[in-house]
This record gives sequence, structure tokens and C-alpha cells, in this order.
Amino acid sequence: MRDVPAECRLAGGVLYRGPVAASAVLYFTAAWCGPCRQLKPAVAALAEELARGTRPVEVWTVDVDAHGELADAYGVQQIPSFVVLRGGCATGACVRDVAALRRLLA
Repeated sequence: MRDVPAECRLAGGVLYRGPVAASAVLYFTAAWCGPCRQLKPAVAALAEELARGTRPVEVWTVDVDAHGELADAYGVQQIPSFVVLRGGCATGACVRDVAALRRLLA
């Protein structure tokens, strides 16, 4: 699990940061968010699992205070939230827990 780099930007609804992974998960969080801190170990474990899978999935942490434009662009209104990307584009689903994320990625 890595933090979204400062140079990330949106263009035409697509997240660009150089080469885009086939699949990625954006984990929207904030340092002050208690539920986000509680969920962090489970998200880190899932990130390790996904990175070792047959179709690796990158998990990126997005601090909504530092990257509010990404939260706005993906319609994130509550945190913690997850958005799944395929080829840099959102799949349209925004989920709020690890179990729902697992189902979405299955």
C-alpha cells in the first residue's frame, strides 16, 4: 500500500501517474479519521494479498486533505472509502469496507 504521489492528476476522468496498472484501488482516508486508522491494518494486509495475486492490483492511499480533487472527482463523500480502477478509470463503484471491496474485486 502506497500513498498517492503528489504528481498524480486527473485528465478526462482518468488518473495519470505514468504507467497505469491494469487494476488499482484508491483508499480514501485522512490522518484525523478514527475509522480509517482502525481499518488501515486490514487494508495493508489486503494490499499485500492483491500484490501477490495472479492479476496484481495496486492499492494507493489517498489523503483527502492533500488530494481533495481526487475525492471530488470520484464522488467520495465519506471516509474511509475505496474506488476500484481498471486501466486508470473508475469502475463506478465506491465501497466503504474491506468485505465489500473483496466482493467487488472477485
